[in-house]
Amino acid sequence: MPPHMMDFPLLLSTLYDHSTRIYPNQEIVSVEADGSIWRNTYAETDARVRKLASALQSLGLGQGDVLGTFAWNNQRHHELYWATANTGVICHTLNIRLFPDQLEYIINHGQDQVIFIDPNLAPALEPMADKLSDVRQWVIMGSDASATSLPGAISYEDLIADQEPFGEWPTLDERSPHMYCYTSGTTGNPKGVAYTQRSTYLHTLSGLIMKPMMPTDNMLPVVPMFHAAAWGYPFMATTVGAKLTYPGPDL
Repeated sequence: MPPHMMDFPLLLSTLYDHSTRIYPNQEIVSVEADGSIWRNTYAETDARVRKLASALQSLGLGQGDVLGTFAWNNQRHHELYWATANTGVICHTLNIRLFPDQLEYIINHGQDQVIFIDPNLAPALEPMADKLSDVRQWVIMGSDASATSLPGAISYEDLIADQEPFGEWPTLDERSPHMYCYTSGTTGNPKGVAYTQRSTYLHTLSGLIMKPMMPTDNMLPVVPMFHAAAWGYPFMATTVGAKLTYPGPDL
């Protein structure tokens, strides 16, 4: 008999499944770019996350492949955080405040294959679309992709609409990366750092020791989700079943 007890990999999907099972009726509130307010429970969000995870597979994204997000703090960005973390796809959060040449550099350096982009941010990437060597699909984070000139763009809602929910999450290597974050305000080109399943799992638990949260709390991540994973608050709040309020573009 092995001399271990409770020996399991430190995976974010473990935290996610626990919270969605224990707190299915907890709420996520999101202010969208058009000013509308969107409300979903954890259970409703889980259904969308699982459809998104299947959609990522349909786009040919597997463990270790990279997708980029160019987006505000909102519901769909939250779903992308978890659909990637739970399946082993790497989420590269692109800083919307970088200069165009820096964005072009980090998208190519990170080898992003698919980019999810909020509708009102699309004009920032349209001029460089033909310079991004690995990008093969653009997804507009809304229900309509007709306003952009990005080649072959599809809408997020169309992408997930007919997908079957993803089943059991894969057992990943806890030291595999789940997110890329690049620096800003440094000399030379931005520098990339890979967050692993293990590092974010431990950061989540240590963050909850430093800043305890409860299911009765309402957490509003002010730090952008494209900056150091919003300091980890989307992961911490979800882990304890706290209410999440995403402020959108105007805070």
